[in-house]
Amino acid sequence: MKKSNLSIIFFCGMMALRLTAQGSTFLSSIGGSPLGNRSIGIDSWWGQDFKTGTNSLGYNLNSIDLLMSSASGVPNGFRLSLELGFVHTPLGILTGATPTTAGVYSFSGSGLHLEPATSYFLVATAISSTNEGAIKWSYTTQPARTNDWVMNSRYHSFDGVNWLIDDRSTSFEFAINATAVPEPTSLALLGIGGSFLFTRLARKSRSKAMRQP
Repeated sequence: MKKSNLSIIFFCGMMALRLTAQGSTFLSSIGGSPLGNRSIGIDSWWGQDFKTGTNSLGYNLNSIDLLMSSASGVPNGFRLSLELGFVHTPLGILTGATPTTAGVYSFSGSGLHLEPATSYFLVATAISSTNEGAIKWSYTTQPARTNDWVMNSRYHSFDGVNWLIDDRSTSFEFAINATAVPEPTSLALLGIGGSFLFTRLARKSRSKAMRQP
């Protein structure tokens, strides 16, 4: 088989693999006009409730972006974690820098899997108290439902154990970036398509070789 044909097969295979593993922003409130912010510290925990979409095999979490305002004082040890619904079962801590200046901060969620149509709780706290240095998370009006995902209420706690609803009409500004786990039938179709392309190109190459003197 000619090198050019092999290159085509490799390219098509890589494109198919990329399509199955491509991440998307499934839910976002970033971009709305900030209405204010809430101070985060060991004495002021904040949570955001959201519900995943309906992809039957769920989603692999890539990252979560937060829109932050400028911090006050000298904050330390910011932590963003994911919990399961209202039972607050810890699932994992996302990795990223402590937000000190205004802007969007990205936190990696590698290895975390989100089940379909399930409520999750995003929790933000820090090692320092708000008197030492307050990290500030912007909030905005509730966005419309996107990609079958739902953004719910904001919550507040002084100890990370007892939570109260802060507001149902607004949400923190954040975005969830994830990869929908493909159905086995989708992967099978990609495999069949790749095999068909390989066979077709191989036959064409052999036919050309046989016609050559």
